Amino acid sequence: MNRMELKMEIIQSLRLFDPSPEVLNALRGSNLRVSLGVRNEDLPSLASSPAAATRWVNRNVAPYKNNVSFGWITLGNEVIPGPFANCVAPAMNNIRNALRSIGLFRTKRTRAPIMVNVYPYFAYASDPAHISLNYATFSSQTPVVVDGPFKYFNLFDAQVDAYNAALEKINAGNVPIIVSETGWPTSGNYPYTSIPNAQTYNKNLINHVNRQGTPRKPSRIMDTFIFAMFNENQKHSGVEQNWGLFYPNTRPVYPLF
Repeated sequence: MNRMELKMEIIQSLRLFDPSPEVLNALRGSNLRVSLGVRNEDLPSLASSPAAATRWVNRNVAPYKNNVSFGWITLGNEVIPGPFANCVAPAMNNIRNALRSIGLFRTKRTRAPIMVNVYPYFAYASDPAHISLNYATFSSQTPVVVDGPFKYFNLFDAQVDAYNAALEKINAGNVPIIVSETGWPTSGNYPYTSIPNAQTYNKNLINHVNRQGTPRKPSRIMDTFIFAMFNENQKHSGVEQNWGLFYPNTRPVYPLF
């Protein structure tokens, strides 16, 4: 077993932003739960046409359903707000019906979580005079923010609980949250980006989310996706290329697991 295979034994879930037959075939027989995404540009057709939704499911889900564990189907990426926002609900309904037709959706009502992106890095890098590195990387030993009965030792919890508080205000506090993206880049915006900062953040993140919830939801353990698996050298230069846990040749950027 090589190092990449060993790391994949430890990782429990994998998020794909769009369907890739090559990747889905590679995931056959694995123990990974897969979050499979619909491309933003596909949302209008899926929203307006049940037949298009059926074709999407038959092409991207049905061939793999017996040996790939699909945990979530996500409709778009960072699509709300945006020009495709109104397409999400009807596309979701059509995809749900198409999944039901192949036996992958048997309930009458979805209890889907809300998926949110949580990035303490961006808050810290944009205002380091008021947000400390320790607070952003789970390293503070004392509470930095106190909100009534809730004490925040890290910015991640504070950001997640902002969503929880908003959900409670609309009587939806029982809706679970999944952190669909979080992470820390290793380069591109010195001195805020570095391998030590990224390693500290992601190591502490893993320990934190595996052990406890947030101050507002202390017993709710959240599924959390680290962005990203690989550095992406085809993106814009700078930070965008350097979020990965692995280089494209599968060598780890830094020890994590």
